[in-house]
Amino acid sequence: MNIVSCVRKTLLHAVVAAILMLTAALSLFAGGATELQSSTAEMQAATPITDLAGRVVNVKLPAERIVLASSRHLHEFAAVGGAEVFDRICGWGSDLKLYDMDTYRTYKEAFPQIDEIRDIGYHYKGTFSLETVVGLAPDVVVFPLWLQSQDGIDADIESLAQAGIPVVYIDYYIDPFKHPVPSTLIIGQLLGKQERAKEITDYYEHQIQVVTDRLNESEVRNVTAYIESGSKGSSEYGNTYSSTQGLGALIATGGGTNIADGIIQNTGPINPEYLLEADPDAIIISGSYWPANETSMRLGYHAEEASSRVLLENFTHREGWEFLKAVQNKRVYGLFHGFSFRIYNFAGIQAVACWLHPELFADVDPAENFREFHERFMPVPYSGVWMLGLDD
Repeated sequence: MNIVSCVRKTLLHAVVAAILMLTAALSLFAGGATELQSSTAEMQAATPITDLAGRVVNVKLPAERIVLASSRHLHEFAAVGGAEVFDRICGWGSDLKLYDMDTYRTYKEAFPQIDEIRDIGYHYKGTFSLETVVGLAPDVVVFPLWLQSQDGIDADIESLAQAGIPVVYIDYYIDPFKHPVPSTLIIGQLLGKQERAKEITDYYEHQIQVVTDRLNESEVRNVTAYIESGSKGSSEYGNTYSSTQGLGALIATGGGTNIADGIIQNTGPINPEYLLEADPDAIIISGSYWPANETSMRLGYHAEEASSRVLLENFTHREGWEFLKAVQNKRVYGLFHGFSFRIYNFAGIQAVACWLHPELFADVDPAENFREFHERFMPVPYSGVWMLGLDD
């Protein structure tokens, strides 16, 4: 962060603090003793929540006005809250439009009012507006756990606390296989829909156990796999991921060996020569909606199977790939990029397990289970293509 940005942020916090002090002073001047007693009573009525950062936060529940620092948490809030959740979200980050327009389009078709939700900017882009959030007077602000590592977050939380606005951390990204359950239960608390949240987490855990129990009980042979983000298309190698990252961890969770482990620390493009030498049993290309590159792998609500299959096959035409056994055996697959950091990542885990161990999971249908999840829990209908293989 440069000096100018630091100065601006310091001034912003000072302005917010001054506004809060002035507001408090005016309240007391206007006979604020009664209001102070009311405020104290409200704090006493608040419910303590332990968030994913291990912080105990007092929140007045159920929260009627909610700000999502990451609008991509719409997936989880919509699952727990249903259609009425849009009456609760008064502000959100700009990341849904920036990075997940496919989802934004899908929800706007069903709920046009989402365009009225106030944009508060986005921390990762340096556009987060503390003043806008305070002006919305939310009951709670929900932060993604990865924000803890961003500069200025503690100061933002302190400023919000001075305004009487609690911050709660949830996580579907840093630890995408352990944190979805407690995070979803927290959302249930915030929305006053604990039973619904528990129903979702029970379904989630059952679907995960379909994979883990069989792998633990079976002696499966070692299967190697390579996974790559298809955002750059077939002409340029996109990032691959070690097992410390969500997409890379899908391989290990699905019962395979990630060829990037020991070669890629976290994420980065693979050396093509190393890939050809490693010659993995299976190749997985992640897809989403990346309109900047028309050859990128396309998956999601608005994807069409025929065109997605052509895009996937284009990757097999890379130099030297005709010699890879995964290509020769048609064990090349496309998987939705978001399956590594969403409440429904069980579908991604099942898909990988089915591709790596087809005999063991012959009776498991990940796409159908994902469809069922939509029918039971999501306020928008299932559509599009989320996973496919050249051997389908």
